Amino acid sequence: MDITLENFETEVLRASQQVPVVLQFWAPWCGPCKTLGPQLEQLEQDYAGRFRLAKLNADENPEITQHFQVRSIPFVVAFVDGRPVDHFMGVLPDGELRAFLDRFVPPADDAAAEEEAPAEPEVPQPDPASDEELALAATVQASPGDLAARLALAEQRIARGAWEAAMDELLEIVARDRTFQDDVGRKTLLTVFEKAADQPAVVSAYRRRLSTLLF
Repeated sequence: MDITLENFETEVLRASQQVPVVLQFWAPWCGPCKTLGPQLEQLEQDYAGRFRLAKLNADENPEITQHFQVRSIPFVVAFVDGRPVDHFMGVLPDGELRAFLDRFVPPADDAAAEEEAPAEPEVPQPDPASDEELALAATVQASPGDLAARLALAEQRIARGAWEAAMDELLEIVARDRTFQDDVGRKTLLTVFEKAADQPAVVSAYRRRLSTLLF
């Protein structure tokens, strides 16, 4: 469904009162949009009517694009009951897209399909924190602006697979000073997203938090 200013209220806001609507902002010149579009179309088929995909040409609909403060595309907004409930920017792996959808798309009624669905892999637990990490954590707590200590703490947590705790520190670095060590907070976060690929829901949540800080 192609969305314009004329049908936005009917096809997105009102329609989302019946079934969740996923609205993709795109443009003909946008290469990543050409990757994400088919992914979402396939998922719309896979989810068998449990959500509705709509697309909006950002260049041709500047009023809506500006209203949602879209600064980069592809940009995706999910609507439920007539209001936006979640969003992300860029292209995501299939697992993260499904995790994004599953937060607001109702579950399938087909019990057999649920039984056949593969079990989610067990998430390994990180190793215990070392004395060095605990000391760094105390330093950061006492001096929140010590970004060097905060980065060292994040690296300790990355080394033992404590992804969420590490990403919390890296996000704080981005929020406090994007220029610190040549944007090391954001760059390290992107590396952690890859390392934590077996936890798509966690990665998706932190991607959105990073996107909020950057844009």
